[in-house]
Amino acid sequence: MTSYLVRSSKGQIKIQEMAFVLVALMIFFSVAIIFYISLNSADRKDKVLEQRENEVLETLRKLADSPELRWSDSHEECNGCIDLDKAILLKDPQRNQQVRALWNMGALSLEVISPSRTGECSIGNYPLCKTITLINSTIGSRIQYEGAFVSLCWREQQSRICEIGKIIGSPKELR
Repeated sequence: MTSYLVRSSKGQIKIQEMAFVLVALMIFFSVAIIFYISLNSADRKDKVLEQRENEVLETLRKLADSPELRWSDSHEECNGCIDLDKAILLKDPQRNQQVRALWNMGALSLEVISPSRTGECSIGNYPLCKTITLINSTIGSRIQYEGAFVSLCWREQQSRICEIGKIIGSPKELR
């Protein structure tokens, strides 16, 4: 039996070294690209959340003049006034689903700024209550609530009563 000895030449060793270097470079660049993509996607998510918060703030500013909540009376005009009578009717579950689809918000509530008032509004304790929650589906802790001051008005007998209030909302949570 004859045995053959293969002697490695310096050329073969250099080719192997080059192959290992190329594999190491490919692994390094792959890890670097994955790291860049993960950072970039996290930054995008923050930008989208910030954009949604800005949209909610703009929506809150315009909401007082929306037909669903605007004070409407043929004899008096009140720009930027919210009709609490309409708002309490929007708490009805059927109407509330339509509101959720219309305004595309995670949370929306109206709050009368008055130290003598407390509790969530219902038809039974209205208007002697503090808060009317129209949309409450935001669960996450990262969501920031935005607010704007408005006039909250309701009718008692034949007169209009207005108090200062705040409309508070937040965007839907990102999934």
